[in-house]
Amino acid sequence: MKHKTSVNLIRVYRLSDLILTVLAFILACYIKSYCLPQSIRGLTTALDHRVILLVIIIIWYTSFSLFYKYEFIRVSSISSLSYKIAKLVTINMALLICCLYLLKITESVSRILFIIFYILETLMLVISRRITYHLIKKNHTKLYNLKNIIIVGSKQRAIDVIRALKKSQYSGYNIIGCLGIEDKFFEQDVHDGVKTLGTLNDYNIVLKKHSVDEVVFAVSLENIKNPETYIEFAEKMGITVRIIPDSQVRKIVRKTPIAHLSLVEFFGIPTFTFVSSPIYHHDSILVKSTIDYIGSVILIILLFPVFFLIFVLIKLTSKGPVIFEQKRSGLNGRIFKFYKFRTMIEKAEDVRNLLEKHNESDGPVFKMFRDPRTTSFGRFLRKTSLDELPQLFNVLRGEMSFVGPRPPIPSEVEKYETWQMRRLSMKPGLTCLWQIHGRNRIKFDEWMALDLEYIDNWSLGLDLKILIKTFYVILKADGQ
Repeated sequence: MKHKTSVNLIRVYRLSDLILTVLAFILACYIKSYCLPQSIRGLTTALDHRVILLVIIIIWYTSFSLFYKYEFIRVSSISSLSYKIAKLVTINMALLICCLYLLKITESVSRILFIIFYILETLMLVISRRITYHLIKKNHTKLYNLKNIIIVGSKQRAIDVIRALKKSQYSGYNIIGCLGIEDKFFEQDVHDGVKTLGTLNDYNIVLKKHSVDEVVFAVSLENIKNPETYIEFAEKMGITVRIIPDSQVRKIVRKTPIAHLSLVEFFGIPTFTFVSSPIYHHDSILVKSTIDYIGSVILIILLFPVFFLIFVLIKLTSKGPVIFEQKRSGLNGRIFKFYKFRTMIEKAEDVRNLLEKHNESDGPVFKMFRDPRTTSFGRFLRKTSLDELPQLFNVLRGEMSFVGPRPPIPSEVEKYETWQMRRLSMKPGLTCLWQIHGRNRIKFDEWMALDLEYIDNWSLGLDLKILIKTFYVILKADGQ
């Protein structure tokens, strides 16, 4: 499958390259002014170097737009990326000199300044690409960041899909296993370590038991009785379905109430794809992830004094660890370790069963508005939502987002109805529509409906609107 970089991601790359270019020129001017031997130190006052910077911005932006292909970094080697960057910077420098010559200002420009700028610009862009390359490579070795896939079909067609995925080193997919149409289709080991999970009779159970992101039907649909029922079940859970086309595919190609249908090439294999979550907004999702990563880093740094103060106050006011850790269900049921500042007495979870009869929330969620386990300082943290701050590290780790459905406890998920499972098809967040529409004062089904409304209408603009309204809710300090 030929990877294409999204439009919004290209803009992010281009903007970051331009920022690094400006920083390289400013740093070069600083080095020339203050860091070189006295005999060659300083900048001429006969020229406004802001003019040169403006020319650099125009040339670099134009060349980045027209001549540099921001190809998907997974399919390029780091040596190839470094060579292309060095080549482009060299060409840009030649163009810069030509432009300054035409403007008749070359005599006033320091050659040493240009040499320093050229070296810094090349190094900064290459280092930036290397960091990006290694981050992507590292993230695609973590199972949490891979898309979990199940293959349904005959053995030979399943093997074709397995080979296509295994051939791409950074496909971004983890094959959980295969389901056969009948027992005769599969042995236990299908191909290259991929195992059989059962047959189509086990389809519903397997999708609920495992954290599944996508299902691929690698089989002629005439061999499946009522294939639309399997697609609808996955659709309700927010799981993407891919179908390798055959003569019977027209039976299930329909206008779906939830899923977005498209014809997509999947690692060289054409497939009809039903997507019932916002992942088909691939470029916007990448921008969302970038904002999450950069925003969490900035907020953790800025809020470090607050973290430290809360740490001290928790230690002084109650016994036990400062950070409360709990297993939560994330994207499509992935289990991750969820962080909060501790607001309850030590080992509060051990006595929860004794309080179940006092549960004031409907559905599988447990909530007591005057929970006796909560400490005095814990009540303040909850009221101001400051107890949620450690989740910035969950955002930094890629397990959560700033905006998205709140992550449930796995035992709660086990009690979900099928239609409620689709709320797990979006990465969980610090805040969502639930937080700005009544929070604990609304019923469980209304909460679930709000999460699905968010998923069905998701956009970057909606995220921004929710963040602004959440800030207002936090200022009201009416958390429970």
